[in-house]
Amino acid sequence: PLRTDSKDKLWKVLRKSGQDPMVKLQAAEALARLGDERILKKLLAYAGSGYADDRLIAISGLEHLRNPQAYAMLTVLMDDPQLEVRLGALRALAERATEDDIKLARNSMNYVDDQGDETATMRVRGLATLALGRVGEDRDAPLLYKAMNSKSAYIQITAATGAIDFLRQRGQL
Repeated sequence: PLRTDSKDKLWKVLRKSGQDPMVKLQAAEALARLGDERILKKLLAYAGSGYADDRLIAISGLEHLRNPQAYAMLTVLMDDPQLEVRLGALRALAERATEDDIKLARNSMNYVDDQGDETATMRVRGLATLALGRVGEDRDAPLLYKAMNSKSAYIQITAATGAIDFLRQRGQL
């Protein structure tokens, strides 16, 4: 019963005129997490946004819908020009990862932004730890555990989340 009420409230947020677009996107993602398939069309639109942040949040929602159209869009996003978006899509499509995809996540753990932007560097590294947690091989466990000792609290948290996913994938958690 609580989930039904939540869905109704989220749909009201989406329909409210003048609502902040980011709030609408967050509501769409939440509806997908609740399993509401009616949100698919809106998430597909957000996945085509010119903003990487919109595409990343859409990926999170599409991952929870688990239907052919969602998978198709996630596959398209695996070729996105933004590395962050590719890593997000890789995490969502973990069971379909290729060796090249795993290498992408592995190599991105040491990413350094070309322009020296520390925030961009940490963002990519964090998304890489999340992706590697889902797609990594046994030999990648030390990379995740090493990242948990990072000076960055963000990297510590994403590495811990990645390690939890890593252990779940192996039935160890």
